[in-house]
Amino acid sequence: MFNTYKYQTVVCFCEISYITFYLEKQEYCCQHRFEPAAVAGGRSVASTGCTCISEESDDEERYSSSEDEGDIQIDILEKQRNEANQKLSELEEVSNQLLKEINVLEMQFQIERSCRESAEALAVKVTKENKVLKRRSQMMMPLIAELPENMDAVPFDLQADPTVNADVVDFGEDASGDESLLLESQAKITELQASVDGLLAEKLQLEQQVEGLSKEQEQLRQQLALEVEEKEALMRKMNKQHKTMNKIKRVSQLVTEEFTELSQKLQLEEDLRQHAEVFAHQMLVQQNGTHPEITMQSPETVAQLQQALEQISSVSAALSDIQHYCLQQSPVRECSVLLELQSLKEQLEKSEGERTAIETQLCVANSTVTQLQEEVKELQETLTRERATNEAEESVPAAPPPPPPPPPPPPPPANTVNSLDFVRSRRKDAQRNTSKSVPPVDLKSKAVDEMIARIKNGIILRPVKQIQVDERTVTACGRTPAVTAGNLLFWS
Repeated sequence: MFNTYKYQTVVCFCEISYITFYLEKQEYCCQHRFEPAAVAGGRSVASTGCTCISEESDDEERYSSSEDEGDIQIDILEKQRNEANQKLSELEEVSNQLLKEINVLEMQFQIERSCRESAEALAVKVTKENKVLKRRSQMMMPLIAELPENMDAVPFDLQADPTVNADVVDFGEDASGDESLLLESQAKITELQASVDGLLAEKLQLEQQVEGLSKEQEQLRQQLALEVEEKEALMRKMNKQHKTMNKIKRVSQLVTEEFTELSQKLQLEEDLRQHAEVFAHQMLVQQNGTHPEITMQSPETVAQLQQALEQISSVSAALSDIQHYCLQQSPVRECSVLLELQSLKEQLEKSEGERTAIETQLCVANSTVTQLQEEVKELQETLTRERATNEAEESVPAAPPPPPPPPPPPPPPANTVNSLDFVRSRRKDAQRNTSKSVPPVDLKSKAVDEMIARIKNGIILRPVKQIQVDERTVTACGRTPAVTAGNLLFWS
């Protein structure tokens, strides 16, 4: 029985050691599985600082996906580890209970064995005493016939004549000594049994104390394990947050770089546009000076525009005066002033509506002026061609017609919705442009030269139909009210 218990305990401890070894192996694998990839990713990022954003984002996505997979596997392994630890604790409790039962049984067995040995010793002593008494009784049997009938009258002094038939007779001295020894041994046995019982009680108390201390130790170990797990989880979260912050910083740096580039380009385009508008205005002034008869066709519109501007200036002056007056007046008259201000605002809105109508008329007049200029140019070209053909027929055969003008530039592409894709494309374009060995060119001076050359050589305008331009088209253009022929030339 005890051998079977010991065999079961040995098997339990073997299973526990195997489970702990398996858990340590799984923890080592899950800790060192993704470290080489992370180190390689860090080295690649450190070595390739100027690589494309798309490749970096792909690497980051792969790295993040691998991290997510690793976290999932780590969670699964942690669950398995917790289950195995729970089973291990259960097996330890069962094994401890089994060992306690075995110890109690061993103690009981030892006590029973000692009692049995003492009982066997007493039985051996009793059997020996019985044998001695039987032998003595057999020795006394022949003397029974010689005894007198009246035993009371016979002096019976065994001490005076201890020999009977030349044999020494022992009258129970050994029996009394054995009885005293037996009583002493029984008293000692009872004392020893009481001391054993006290020791067993003390041992049970000590075992209970050991159990309580072991339980407290297990609880402390569990708390320590939980705190270690929480610390590891916090460290993982901190690492993830640090990585995300690094990504955000890198993306923000790229966005700021692209924003600075775009702002510089926008400033360059605004400067070019302003320069082109000024140049077109100068050209328009020169053309108006050369062709006064064409510009005199719309004096009414110019007068109306001047009247509208005068009205606007007067209304604005009145508004400024009213504002100063309102600031100076007491708060009692604020209601009347506000009503007057509202009426003036309505008048201003009406005047602005009239101004927009006049501006539309001015746009129509400018379009008619441009059409007339085109017709004049076409007539001049036809006259020059006819003269050239006549002269060529007289002197040399006709020359081929001039080449067609270049097509207008394509419209600008639509703004990308995704800012990250836009940043990636911009970074790719920048890297491609830097990879190509192109000498630096002053873009501003080049664009100004191209614009001046196009204005001097002439621009083929689009055919414009004579339609009434409403207020919506004018406001949708997003331009200032003073629309000139130079602006129309620039936008065409």
